[in-house]
Amino acid sequence: MLNKLKTLLKLDLFQFVRYNFFCKSVKRSPGHWLIPFRHSVIVISPRARLTLDGNLYLNYNKIGNSKAEAYLVLNGDARLHVAGDVKIRFGSTVQINDGASAEFGHFTCNANINIQCNQRIEIGDDCMIGRNVVIYDSEFHPTGSCPETMRVRQGPTRIGNHVWIQTNAVITRGAQIGNNCIIGPNAFVSGRVREGALVVPSVSRDIMPAPLWARTLDSLSLRERPPVAVPHETGAHDEAVTEISGAPARPEASEKPLALDAMEEKILSLLRKECPDADFDTDAELVSDGILDSLSITTIIAALTLEFGVIIPYEDITEENFNSVKAMAAMMERLKK
Repeated sequence: MLNKLKTLLKLDLFQFVRYNFFCKSVKRSPGHWLIPFRHSVIVISPRARLTLDGNLYLNYNKIGNSKAEAYLVLNGDARLHVAGDVKIRFGSTVQINDGASAEFGHFTCNANINIQCNQRIEIGDDCMIGRNVVIYDSEFHPTGSCPETMRVRQGPTRIGNHVWIQTNAVITRGAQIGNNCIIGPNAFVSGRVREGALVVPSVSRDIMPAPLWARTLDSLSLRERPPVAVPHETGAHDEAVTEISGAPARPEASEKPLALDAMEEKILSLLRKECPDADFDTDAELVSDGILDSLSITTIIAALTLEFGVIIPYEDITEENFNSVKAMAAMMERLKK
């Protein structure tokens, strides 16, 4: 009850009542609402239509007493159909222009996303959108080789179900992203991305099957969960590892580093180039000790694929295979056979 009261106090109650009960441009199915938090900016043309078959949260989950704004703009004869719960965080803009239409399934986003629809944008169910992502379906300004050929180039942009679009990615006109994809940070996507693909910024195209992803481990069925090792306390100075799903225990670090063979030398050189801030000269376990994070691994996967011409299947994207240079070398030798 207390949490509901706190949430209620954060809402813009005037706009909530206005758009849910008195705005003829907003059509709601029972139990679904436009939920504007304070400092939401809403502009809906009398000719536009916002259809709510899910809840639309605007300026959601602000930090403290921030006065950051979020914008929802429907110009002219714009059409927006919200088919699932959509949560738009602070600093974001959703603008549907005159004559354009958009359809949103259930998705959540981080701060400062920008969706600009001039023709048609579709976003599927169970999607996550990172900070500063831009989604366009038009270039908005005319271009051409001479004045006679200049025109505004645009095309429908479609994002499938269960797609994770990471920080600073740009999805532009004509992009067709299949289901179950991961779009890496800073990627630029303007064409077709096959289902289940991973797109990384260094090549800006899908290069390999995407690893499974989920909002939390709790949202996965037990059989889909990756093998993980969970440390637990066994004494003041001792640590043990409980194995889950049959994952083998991590090998103990060797007292002396082993001599690197040619493959290891090549991978080590590549790692230093792709991740110049990381220290690869220690005996540390690269993933377990936090030297490599998930974004670093995404970059390394792309680099290994381009360097060795080998696609790394998603089932091989595990902590064990990226925890050391030796493990990566062994994986690449195996995949090259």
